[in-house]
Amino acid sequence: ELTPEFPMTVHNRALAGAFSVYAMPFLFAACSGASEARTPANAQGGRGGPTATPVEIAVAELGRVSRSTTLAGIIEPVRVVGVNAQLAGALGTVRVLEGARVGVGDTLASIIVPELEAQLQASEAALDFARSTVERSEELFKGRIVTAAEVERDRAALAAARSTKDALSARLGFAHVRAPMAGVVTERLVETGDIVSPNQRLFTVADVATLLTRDPG
Repeated sequence: ELTPEFPMTVHNRALAGAFSVYAMPFLFAACSGASEARTPANAQGGRGGPTATPVEIAVAELGRVSRSTTLAGIIEPVRVVGVNAQLAGALGTVRVLEGARVGVGDTLASIIVPELEAQLQASEAALDFARSTVERSEELFKGRIVTAAEVERDRAALAAARSTKDALSARLGFAHVRAPMAGVVTERLVETGDIVSPNQRLFTVADVATLLTRDPG
């Protein structure tokens, strides 16, 4: 079977050329879209791509963060104790200076009290006599030479002599001026040879373990 052929006329050639001109842009756009689809969206580098930013890398280390504040003020101890004389007499020895560190019970000075020392010696002699009297009375009571009342009287005298001696010993202990607490001597108000009276301030001791800052204004 034969297919009829149609001759290409001048009009048909013009239509084919026009179709080719209009179709070329669409074909070019389609090819460009396919080429872009094959390019990864996140590709970097090359002309027109993102620029790399340099960064500095450091190793993390464990440290300490501190903050300091500078303030103007007066530093004062929390506890300040005055040391007074308990006896009247002359200071024989002053053993500490201002700024010296002392412990509890340390001797700061000594007071000479000869009258009190003489009384103590007399009380010791009286105590020895009372003790021997009681011993003799108890021996006589065993031989029924003295009564029980006399023995009790001598025993009471012995107890009184012992109490007197203990009281004088305690008073004489105040002749040694001692630190009431550990700290620093901030005041020394006397010198060796000074005559002091009871309740007279001799020293000041401050506990510097805990300090406070006071605003001078």
